[in-house]
Amino acid sequence: MSVMKSPGPRFEELHTQDVATKLRDICVRATMDSAFRARVQSDPKGVMAEFGLKLAPGVHVIIVPASPEHLAAAFAGTTREELRLPVINRQGGADTDAALDDAELEDVTGGAETIQNQYQGLPLESMISGPLNSYFSSHFENYQHP
Repeated sequence: MSVMKSPGPRFEELHTQDVATKLRDICVRATMDSAFRARVQSDPKGVMAEFGLKLAPGVHVIIVPASPEHLAAAFAGTTREELRLPVINRQGGADTDAALDDAELEDVTGGAETIQNQYQGLPLESMISGPLNSYFSSHFENYQHP
C-alpha cells in the first residue's frame, strides 16, 4: 500500500494588484504587532502562505525599519534574493521589536487608520510592475507578471 502525501496549500495565480494588497496587509500588521513581525522574520514562507503568496525557495524576507516618509525607499531596496518589507519604526529610532501600546501607536503614527493610509500611499503597484518586476517574478511562484 502506498502512502500518498496530501498536497500543500493551493495558490491561485496573482497579479500586481493582488500582490501589492497582500504585501501592504503584511506590512501594516507587522508595524502594529511585534509578535507577527517576529513570525515574518522566523517563518517568512509560512506567513506569506497565510496571505496566499507562494514564496520561492531561496528568497529571504527582510524587515526594514523605516519612517513613514521613507517607506518607498526601504521597499525599493528589494533585490532578486531579498524581499524588503518596510515597517514603520518608533520616533527617534527606538527599539522596533518592542510592542507599541495603543497610546504609543497613536503618538508615533496617528493610530492604526493612519498606518493603513501611509501604506496605501506606497506606490507598490507601479514598483512591482515597473522596476522591481523581474524580482517579483522570481520571489513569488504564483505571481503572474504583466
